[in-house]
Amino acid sequence: MKMYVFPEQNNDAELMVTTTASGGTAKNLKMVVFDGGAASIQADSAGQSRRLGDSANGQMPAREKYPESDAHESEIEVKSYVEAGYRHDELKWNKAAPGGTPNVLSELQWNDVESAVITAGTDISFSDNWYIEGKVSYGQPTDGNNQDSDYFFNDRQGEFSRSNNNSDDGHLVDLSASLGYNFNVGRGKTFPHGWITPKAGFSFHNQKFGISDGYQTIPAFGSFNGLDSSYETNWLGPFLGLTTRFATGERFSLDANVEYHWTYYEGTGHWNLRDDLQQPISFKHTADGEGIVASAIARYRLTPDWVLRLSAEYQNWLANDNGTDRMFFSDGSSAEMPLNEAKWQSYGLNLGVEYVF
Repeated sequence: MKMYVFPEQNNDAELMVTTTASGGTAKNLKMVVFDGGAASIQADSAGQSRRLGDSANGQMPAREKYPESDAHESEIEVKSYVEAGYRHDELKWNKAAPGGTPNVLSELQWNDVESAVITAGTDISFSDNWYIEGKVSYGQPTDGNNQDSDYFFNDRQGEFSRSNNNSDDGHLVDLSASLGYNFNVGRGKTFPHGWITPKAGFSFHNQKFGISDGYQTIPAFGSFNGLDSSYETNWLGPFLGLTTRFATGERFSLDANVEYHWTYYEGTGHWNLRDDLQQPISFKHTADGEGIVASAIARYRLTPDWVLRLSAEYQNWLANDNGTDRMFFSDGSSAEMPLNEAKWQSYGLNLGVEYVF
């Protein structure tokens, strides 16, 4: 019979195996006492006592204080973070006349839209190197401007109407989730080393930009009252990406990420001063397109559990395939025109903290 006793009160206690012989036909009894960190058994003297450990003196090595290098050695590692920061957006779309001439009949632009953004996310790494990540962000525009132009002739010639308006209202919403696999580069206790993670996922991006404080530039009528319109977009679809992480030491690491997105685009307009159009949905846009998202994250480990992070992100999207603009009139009828393209660009900078479970 073997008896194993696991005391927890003293991790430094000496570990001994004692053999006691009993008389008659009784079997030898062995008692093995482990401490919490024993990893192997080695003999002190044959048949009498044994010491447990993985070093010459039977003691376990101390755990690294900042376990950046051990990020994938446990069964599962969970990192959750929250960030706050600044984002700059540009959005524009244009459409052609029903017969194709002019090729740009109307064009809307939102320029220098500045927003305050908060982001939260979670990354999960498994011992078999699979990786899951997800994040959500919400932004509130604080400043921006809008221009609405209409043309008589092709290639934006013969501009007969232009208004320059304010756009400091609305919201931004971004959701994404992905699954990846970590390939270790320079694995071990020494630095530098890192990981390369191919991944696949799905993302959803929503923007709603208001249009207010109207000012008619062409013809030069000046300010006009009552403008309270809006345009809302959805960009959604799958993506493929690649993330790399490079750790220069126990405290500092740098991530670089790039993603290619296939997207379905949908835009909905509310033109509140157009009595001939339905309210609140005056027209709807649809198109197919693509997008590129690139980001970088610098991490500095403050403690074994808390990490300071600084991130930057750039996005460039274009929807110009199979574009349609369907207008809904107040009498119940509708008309369809070609949507040439919708373009969206943004960049942002965020500062936050990360907790490692």
